[in-house]
This record gives sequence, C-alpha cells and structure tokens, in this order.
Amino acid sequence: MATAADRWIGLQPLFFGILSDLLQPTYGDESVRCVLYGATSLGIVPAFFFWRCSLRLNDELDKKG
Repeated sequence: MATAADRWIGLQPLFFGILSDLLQPTYGDESVRCVLYGATSLGIVPAFFFWRCSLRLNDELDKKG
C-alpha cells in the first residue's frame, strides 16, 4: 500500500515541472535551475532536525538499555 510519502515522491516531478513553467516568463531557460535550487534547499530543514535528534540519541538509548 502506498503511503503519503510515496505519493509525494511520485508527484514531485509534476509539481517542479509546473513551477518551472510558471517561472519561465520571468527566468527563461534558467527557470529549471531556480526550481531545482529551491527543491535542493528543502532538504536543509529535515537535515537540521536529524542532526538535533542525533545529539540526544545516545543519551536516550543509554537510559533505556
């Protein structure tokens, strides 16, 4: 059964393509680059939270084990 994350991964190219088409009048051929830079920067937020969780993970595991 497909989860919400699986569906989002499948729809990302569609959304990025639509966004690129919307930015085309302003940025021309560079619209794809702008959308891909934006998509890449979306990974910064989860990376920050994974890093924050990793700081406490060993303490949590020591308490339970």
